[in-house]
Amino acid sequence: MQFIRKWVDIKGRASRIEFWSLLFFITFALLFFGFIGELINFRMLPAYIGLILLIPFLATGMRRMQDAGKSGFLFFIPFYNFNIALNPGDKGQNTYGSNPRLEM
Repeated sequence: MQFIRKWVDIKGRASRIEFWSLLFFITFALLFFGFIGELINFRMLPAYIGLILLIPFLATGMRRMQDAGKSGFLFFIPFYNFNIALNPGDKGQNTYGSNPRLEM
């Protein structure tokens, strides 16, 4: 749950596990709040929650790009970022910091 502590931090690196666990958490949260929104007849609830969760998603995605030694802003290029999100990052230290898997 590293993304909770670094929810707005775009400096450093994020491992694949951190990125994909955040994506799973966001998906689960949107499904959960979509269900709750249907129960209380407030269908905009998942949209509001999605806007709140967009910030940690972008920050973690940018750190994931930096883990591969790329600029964090490459996260905004759709198919390129998916390729990097699936592949492992740099093994050792790179210009963005030390390997996040070794810090755990």
